[in-house]
Amino acid sequence: MCILSINDDATAPSLRDKLEDAYRRLEASHQAVLRLALRLDDGDAADDFRGIDPDAHIRRVLGQMHAARYDADAALCGLVYGETYRPTPTPSAMAVEMQRRLQRNGGHSARPAALPAVASFAAE
Repeated sequence: MCILSINDDATAPSLRDKLEDAYRRLEASHQAVLRLALRLDDGDAADDFRGIDPDAHIRRVLGQMHAARYDADAALCGLVYGETYRPTPTPSAMAVEMQRRLQRNGGHSARPAALPAVASFAAE
């Protein structure tokens, strides 16, 4: 028996639709990184980025790729898990969620937050 609440939307995308969309965005972000890398390999310098700050552009393109990678991974986890993916509240997951909140608030976080070290060494 399925009971729909007032918040349920019959036209909401399925988990499969979300996965396909996430992978399309990931592919587009990979293409943007590839175009940028090829421009740099062709010899483009800061002056060749007319009207934009090349450092900010590099951070934005790479940030979008990493955000798209996370979204694709989350969509894949959601599909195989069978419901919307909810990350474990690790420092990394919290940083990603805070960046996503910035985007929802209208800001654009181009640079991923600094993540904690993977391993720590205690004094013996």
